[in-house]
Amino acid sequence: MRKGLPVLAALAVLLAPAGAGAQDDARYAMANGCFVMKPKSGGYVAKSGTGYRSNGGAPASGEPLFMKATELGRYLLYTRGRDYLGSANGKAATEAQPGESADWSVEGAAGSFKVLAGGRALGLAGDELVLVDPAQAELFAFEPAQGCATFPEIDTGTSGTPAQGEVPYGEVRGYADAHEHLMAFEFLGGSVHCGRPWHRYGVEFALRGCADPQDTQYGTTTETAYTGREPSADRSGWPRFPDWPAHDAITQEYAYYKWIERGWLGGVRLVVNLMVENEALCKVYPTKKYPSCDEAASVRRQMDDIYALENYIDAQSGGPGKGFFRIVRDPFEARRVINQGKLAVVLGIETSAPFNCKLLDEVPQCTKADIDQQLDTLHRQGIRGMEVINKFDNAFGGVAGDAGSAGVLVNTGNKVVTNRYWDLQTCTEGSGEDTDKPQQTPPGSGRDGYGAALGLFLPGGSAPVYPPGPHCNVKGLSALGDHLVRRLMEKQMMIDPDHLSVLARRQLLNLTESKDYKGVLSSHSWSTPEGYKRISDVGGLIASAGGGLDLKAITGRGQDAYIQSWRYARQNFRNTKYLWGFGFGADQNGFAQQPPPRADAAKDPLPYPYKSFDGAVTLDRQKSGERTFDLNKDGVAHYGMLPDWIADMTRRTGGEMQNDMARSAEHYLQTWERAVGVIEPRCRSARGKFRASGLFNVSLRAGAESVLRQSGQPATRQGRVWTWCVEGKRNQGRKVSVAYTPEGTSALVASDAQGHRAGRVERGHRVTRKLRARTKRFGKGVLITRRGKNTRTVYLVRRGRVRGLAVASREAFRTKKTLAGYLKLAGLR
Repeated sequence: MRKGLPVLAALAVLLAPAGAGAQDDARYAMANGCFVMKPKSGGYVAKSGTGYRSNGGAPASGEPLFMKATELGRYLLYTRGRDYLGSANGKAATEAQPGESADWSVEGAAGSFKVLAGGRALGLAGDELVLVDPAQAELFAFEPAQGCATFPEIDTGTSGTPAQGEVPYGEVRGYADAHEHLMAFEFLGGSVHCGRPWHRYGVEFALRGCADPQDTQYGTTTETAYTGREPSADRSGWPRFPDWPAHDAITQEYAYYKWIERGWLGGVRLVVNLMVENEALCKVYPTKKYPSCDEAASVRRQMDDIYALENYIDAQSGGPGKGFFRIVRDPFEARRVINQGKLAVVLGIETSAPFNCKLLDEVPQCTKADIDQQLDTLHRQGIRGMEVINKFDNAFGGVAGDAGSAGVLVNTGNKVVTNRYWDLQTCTEGSGEDTDKPQQTPPGSGRDGYGAALGLFLPGGSAPVYPPGPHCNVKGLSALGDHLVRRLMEKQMMIDPDHLSVLARRQLLNLTESKDYKGVLSSHSWSTPEGYKRISDVGGLIASAGGGLDLKAITGRGQDAYIQSWRYARQNFRNTKYLWGFGFGADQNGFAQQPPPRADAAKDPLPYPYKSFDGAVTLDRQKSGERTFDLNKDGVAHYGMLPDWIADMTRRTGGEMQNDMARSAEHYLQTWERAVGVIEPRCRSARGKFRASGLFNVSLRAGAESVLRQSGQPATRQGRVWTWCVEGKRNQGRKVSVAYTPEGTSALVASDAQGHRAGRVERGHRVTRKLRARTKRFGKGVLITRRGKNTRTVYLVRRGRVRGLAVASREAFRTKKTLAGYLKLAGLR
């Protein structure tokens, strides 16, 4: 896809004037391009046996090198022989595999680059390429070439580019994945998971499977215990992928970066990546890369990793900020990123004991000061959302638990970590579905990834016998939990009460509602009807796991369960006061199986190729190495199959579901805006007076973010125009509008509502002689009057009556034509 673009882009940069910015652009722009190296002293670098020389010939005599970026400004130099330009014994040498000696930093200006690795630089001894002190480095130009070998990589199976928004501050379209674990290759000690989202040396290293016999043994056993998959499954990876990725393969990588890229190309516009850890399972798992199992340390590692992934994707794309994968820190940045046609990545936490705040014999193992210090640090690093609890009771409150035989095993894990089993009692009468997970002591049919894995390695024993169901955890939100939630609100972070006990969730929502705090959501089907309703009532996003919401009304399986969940949520939870979308929480790499192929897919398959929801990208079957993936046969085998899954569902249900899912990213952003203090959408008063500065607190000459913070969320944000409804029956369908300049500054504030006045004039008034005498005709049906040097009051007139009013800045009334254009934007013409 677009294979010629890297070389053309690199050539354009290499020929550009070499200012400071151009120097950096030039060293980054060579990524994934084909070049020959030209020493400043003359000739071209060519292979000579196992070494390299400057041959003094024409460009075609040089060795064409594919420049595979390992990070920003660093490259593997991949030869025609499918090996690497490296070094040995003080000389440049061919290496069969990449390593530190073949990982070169390119530094300097275009046409005069130094090439360095391991503290040494490439230089010339006569015509032989050798290693020298950096001060004696030869300077090289990299000239575009042909004939390079193709570096191994996964293709997205797509063509086209996601549509960009008309303006950076407009409403976005696309899917929100509210629950993902992209860095889970590090969790549980770093050995349970095969593969990773990227490797600096490429896909052959990132997805090579499980070579360690112990990992293969325990990983396969874990898979079998959870999924029932064949224990002899082949866990080898690139390029064959004989048995993974698969929709039910929980310990292998789902989210290689090219699969994430396909997900983005297919419509995903926002991902919440949660750093994940579980101390109990880490401790009992037999093999570990990180023996301490410290949850806070694991979160720090994963934070470093996700920024490294962003760097790596930027490196593949030609420079800082150029990749599709953008980590964002506030809703305004996220909106700009999505409107640039990129993927906004929000960082959060889901661990069993955030900040290592465990509960041991009912005694918290942390203090308020510990919480404050660690939360401050993580917030500075970019964490913007949090689940308070995961699988076990902790110092913040009680957990909802797990059902069935998995519940027995996870409860045993709770005993290992806290020295107590869950304290579950019969719920009060009338609880309905607002209960925690039902418990049983004998093994049954319940199956959960954590529970299955715990069951393999935990010591023998059994959970207590509980009273008759339905069951509710008597632990609610603790004093430390109350403190944490207050601190999360102070920091304007997104709060996800999934996994909390019914009592703890109820108390958490009581607290957020008492503070009129709107930054809450449910990310992946771990709530109850009361929780969903209360979250939706304050405008929070509901995102369902692929298997649907865990409600009695949801009786389907696979896709049918998700479709039923969307319909049920739309009918029972939707609050029409707010924009509404329906998201998903894929929970990939979090020991969560993915949607399988439909049972009737052979009779009614998703047709390939198909178009993304915005029509901008065409998606065909995705090929990874030697394997081709097809939703109809494989289900959601990896992240890149999520758009296929959505396309198949919306094909079956029609435009309403498509629209609701495509609004989920906007819904998340608006929830986040309310979390950071933006007033929720509400109609403007039916009585108001235009001033030179605007109407109400909708101001002229303000940026979009400033208008939003001053005026609250508008009802619509279409292109360069935002609108607010107006109170009163007589003003149904009327609006207050603000129209922005192309640069994003408000240039016209307008209203067509009755009761909004300029002086004593409002909509419906006759155009009197007095009004005509003090105004100037400024185009057909437009009168203006001066409101200072750079502002005009505008009267829109039709059939002798005023039909609308506005105030305009000089940018809007510069000419009759420009003012007519702004009035049309605002919907008054």
